[in-house]
This record gives sequence, C-alpha cells and structure tokens, in this order.
Amino acid sequence: MASGVSGYAAISTKVRAMYSNLLSPQDITRLSDSPDFPSLISALKNTQYGPYLSTLKDNELTPRRAIQQIKLRLAAS
Repeated sequence: MASGVSGYAAISTKVRAMYSNLLSPQDITRLSDSPDFPSLISALKNTQYGPYLSTLKDNELTPRRAIQQIKLRLAAS
C-alpha cells in the first residue's frame, strides 16, 4: 500500500473522480418525486447509475437488488 504523499495523492484522485458520479440536486428531487418504485427505477436509469441497473430485468428489480447491484458495480470500479 502506498504511503505518504503518493498514497494521499492516489486516494485524493480516486475520491475526486468518484465525485463526478454523485447525483445532482435536480436528480435527487426527480427521484424523491417518484410516486412508486418502478417510476423511481425509471428515473434512476436516466442518471449515471443507469448502466449499473441495465443488467437486471425490470421484473427482477426490488429495492434491495437495485441497491446491491449499484454497490457491487461501484466497488468494482
């Protein structure tokens, strides 16, 4: 594991890159305004998290599976 300045620089770079994947305030509002789970997933598929959900069929998606799928894909990146 890197230590010192180079370790900090590597971690800082990774964190800054991950910031670009955060949802915008408009995205969060759109998601929170979703009347039901299918609408929420549909709205989420139109964000940068959409590709993480594309491997599952709509009828396979539950709240737990959607979160699990996103976590797995983010951990792999």
